[in-house]
Amino acid sequence: MGDYGIISYNCEGLVIAMKRLPTGISDFEELVKNDYYYVDTTKMIADVYRDAAKIILLTRPRRFGKTLNMSMLSYFFDNRKKTSQLFEGLDVAEDVEVMRALNTYPAIFITFKDIKDRYWETAEMKLKNLISKMYNDFYASIRSSLKPGIEVKTYESIINKESHIADYQDSLKNLTEYLYRAYQKPVMLIIDEYDVPIQSWWSYGYYDDVIDFMRGLLSGALKDNSFLFKGVLTGI
Repeated sequence: MGDYGIISYNCEGLVIAMKRLPTGISDFEELVKNDYYYVDTTKMIADVYRDAAKIILLTRPRRFGKTLNMSMLSYFFDNRKKTSQLFEGLDVAEDVEVMRALNTYPAIFITFKDIKDRYWETAEMKLKNLISKMYNDFYASIRSSLKPGIEVKTYESIINKESHIADYQDSLKNLTEYLYRAYQKPVMLIIDEYDVPIQSWWSYGYYDDVIDFMRGLLSGALKDNSFLFKGVLTGI
């Protein structure tokens, strides 16, 4: 099947533009660069930036654009990216105050959308793989901020998937601290579909295992974390 498109006509009935609908696309950069049809939701960036709450939970149904909007936040705030061109002509570009925050915060974007397995052993390995990849992605950026000895050893053992499960539970909180040290800026933490593992594991009968893990992971990263600028979560 080909992509569905939106065709525009001028007053004489001639085609003047055709845009494809972004079916199945949740990456903001891919959507903008390939000129897919897009309903501008970038005012959400300003809402998040100005919200007095430090932790924001956004609950919406499936296929509501949650992952796309979390991707948008990541591209906007992440200081490892240069994304001004992605936001040209969009609503947020008119907000001078918010645009000063473009690419100025260390940002973590993690999604749990694929952590849904029948057996806890498989799910646990997928969680370790996910966190290992996240740690590996940041290693070059924060390596110099790690304390020699135990911090370096623990960090590398997480990357190598050799660490104790408790280290993975502490991984998000610890990574926010390492990023704060490296950049001297609080961290934007974006967590997409945090509830997918919990729902899945309730269905398959190992809820206690997952709730213990997720409670440690999320509580440590979000509750009274002085290294956070904002924490934004989505779920259904």
